[in-house]
Amino acid sequence: MPVVGVLNSGAGPRSPSVDTARQGLRDLGYVDGQTIAFEVRFAGMKLETLPSLAADLVRRNVDVILVSGPAGIRAVRDATRTIPIVALDLESDPVEAGFARSFAQPGGNITGCFLDQPGLTGKWLDLIVEAIPGTRPVAVLVDMTTGPWQLTALKASAAKLGIKVQVLEIRNAGAVDSALAAMVKSGVRALVQLSSPLFDGLLAERIA
Repeated sequence: MPVVGVLNSGAGPRSPSVDTARQGLRDLGYVDGQTIAFEVRFAGMKLETLPSLAADLVRRNVDVILVSGPAGIRAVRDATRTIPIVALDLESDPVEAGFARSFAQPGGNITGCFLDQPGLTGKWLDLIVEAIPGTRPVAVLVDMTTGPWQLTALKASAAKLGIKVQVLEIRNAGAVDSALAAMVKSGVRALVQLSSPLFDGLLAERIA
């Protein structure tokens, strides 16, 4: 029976991306527990555990690994160069991030869906300026494990617009609340949250 390994940064035990993968495979005739099996590993919002979880999936000799987010992809890529990796990355360019040699000849064992999110960050600042004219400065919540590209693009847009940005660097889930509290205390009136699986997972956890 083929085994799909899944590495997810969320708290578990359920995840929309995992549920979607199961349903998508079911639609193709692959039924979990009957014609296919899943090995799911949740990092519990602790990104530092991703490498060990990725290594565990490799040791279990899964047939393919489904992973989302730059930090998770890096962990799986470092753990195996042979097992196929299907990635969902909405935060980085695969070539700039080192996940592919080029778009024409990516090489390696990684495929999937990538969105070059940095190209959109300037639009967010435009919307803030339109919604709240005269807003200065603007806070930016950024998960530094996703790479520098979103923040670099946003800073370039801010310079063109003459907007000062207050960068709130986050490297783990525990730092989010204190960073937001510091932002509110400083009197900043607007916040841009850059894309990150970590932030998405925290939001889903609190809604649940």
